[in-house]
Amino acid sequence: MSMAPGTEFAGDYHIVEQIGHNSLGVVYKAHQPSLARYVAIKILPRSVTRTESYTEQFLQQGAKLERLRHVALLELYTCGVEQGMAYLVTELIEHQTLDMQMGNPLSVGFLERILGPIASALDYAHEEGVIHRNIKPANVLLSRDGRPFLQDLGLASLVEGSSERAAKQTTFGLPVGTPAYMAPEYAAGDPLGPAADRYSLAVVAYELLIGRVPFTGDTPMAVMLNHLRQTPPRPSTLNPAISSAMDEVLLKALAKDPGQRYDTASAFIAELCGSARTAAAAVYVQIPSAQPPPLRSAEGMGAQPAMQSATIQEVPLRRQARTTARSDVGSVARLKWMGAKGAGTIYDHLFRPLLQLTAGLRTRLAWMAYRLGKKTGLSPALLVGAATVVVVGGIVLVVRL
Repeated sequence: MSMAPGTEFAGDYHIVEQIGHNSLGVVYKAHQPSLARYVAIKILPRSVTRTESYTEQFLQQGAKLERLRHVALLELYTCGVEQGMAYLVTELIEHQTLDMQMGNPLSVGFLERILGPIASALDYAHEEGVIHRNIKPANVLLSRDGRPFLQDLGLASLVEGSSERAAKQTTFGLPVGTPAYMAPEYAAGDPLGPAADRYSLAVVAYELLIGRVPFTGDTPMAVMLNHLRQTPPRPSTLNPAISSAMDEVLLKALAKDPGQRYDTASAFIAELCGSARTAAAAVYVQIPSAQPPPLRSAEGMGAQPAMQSATIQEVPLRRQARTTARSDVGSVARLKWMGAKGAGTIYDHLFRPLLQLTAGLRTRLAWMAYRLGKKTGLSPALLVGAATVVVVGGIVLVVRL
């Protein structure tokens, strides 16, 4: 069912516009006059209320979700059933999603800033007995100031029913979710627990650091079976910046056996980022230079066996410091060197560090372009491209050179 702007819904909301949709429902921006605020309303599929028992289960689970409060959880204000349609009312934030940042390897610092709070929110939800079951970049929202929010907590369970029924459904069809991020338990038909969410979070971390998910396939079921049967590619073979210690952390978090994974999502993120800092610090450890042996006195040398006696060589004087400027260093020479090496070297030494440096800035540019595009009718891609050329180009000249 589609609702036009201006439609009154559930007696207290006026629909403003549709702002999104997926397999789990349609999302509208609405105004709530009674509290003078704007909210997001998600209309769930009709299957949620197809029987009286399903409707009761939805309302009970929704009431449980309403009580959850965490700084990185999108707040659920209320839920209900209107004209046979189940709906959720949540806080409305202007945002973009994490999947808009994916595609190239991102920094560990960015990962920690985004996935650290998300991991904490997941651990909190698990302690309250709620499993997300659909962790993926599209469900991580980034607000205007860069704060992360996890949306759709428990929504897969509301739409599909209990975890036990969902596991049985896998035998006949695909459960709700995104195969690229699903734990092996989905394909195996095993009960789903918090470990499945932690596996999905590890897939997101893997993609964020590598630029691709660990498993792909020609069909959704093929991807799920790869999660179940295949060993993920070792991260350091795809991104040389990944250390062997980070390899081990990621592979442990992606273990096929839920019992071999980390006990909490926060422990996984903390160890992953800690191993990255340890590896970075090791690069700067200075190896003490070997000290020459003390010179023996002439009297001492005379007392040594003949095979140990030798003429003492004069230590050469230190080369005089250069006083004239060199022509083979500096920004121009660096660019010439990168040009001679080819496009791959230019990307590794110039554009990859720049993309990592400007991750937050590009998020702001994309958001501003989106808002400006909606007001002017111009293409957001054109606007953000022009802004990126100007701003990022300036950073190239000022920072990298």
